[in-house]
Amino acid sequence: MNNTLLAFAAIAFFSLPTFAVDGVILINQATVESSGGFPYRITQPGSYKLSGNLVAPLDQSAILITASYVTLDLDGFNVTCTFDTHLHNEFINCIGDGGQGLGAPYASVRNGTVTATQTGGTFSAPAPQVDAIGFFYSTALTVEDLRIVVNATAFTTAAIDAPSMSIIRHNVLAGQGGFNMQCPGLIEGNINSGSGGANGSSDCVFVNNVGIF
Repeated sequence: MNNTLLAFAAIAFFSLPTFAVDGVILINQATVESSGGFPYRITQPGSYKLSGNLVAPLDQSAILITASYVTLDLDGFNVTCTFDTHLHNEFINCIGDGGQGLGAPYASVRNGTVTATQTGGTFSAPAPQVDAIGFFYSTALTVEDLRIVVNATAFTTAAIDAPSMSIIRHNVLAGQGGFNMQCPGLIEGNINSGSGGANGSSDCVFVNNVGIF
């Protein structure tokens, strides 16, 4: 009986989220897999930080946020997603909101690398929308100090798909994905070495950006 209780206690202990000293919840490949696998879902407000690289399985989002006032610090680590040409989702994000009414108002994503890569050849229409950072159903997103690499030609892609009232600053973009902005918003101090530009109306303010904007 005592051994059974100890076994259940051990399972419960290793299933709990890991906290940093300052109360930030730490995320890494092991904690994601122990919590049920990808996508890792953030459903409560608070501060979250990577403590290692994340590699999502093929055709899976890495992190989905469905709570307001979430800060996600990649802490210099890399989040990697790959998508193949058999994908049938209308929208899929490497890091994003839950979509279809499951938005994440006032979310922040910063300080690391996000890589979204296509595998395989051409895609039969209609092609899905694949975003490295995608918060289409949210509002007031902040994305800063990220390096975003999108390697995809068969999909409709965006490095950042941002909702209205967003602040997008100090990011470096490479590959095929650009910005897809819902205005008003501020796009400041970004570098885009890729082939994708930025979609947005005159209600968006573009300041001190380098590359195609």
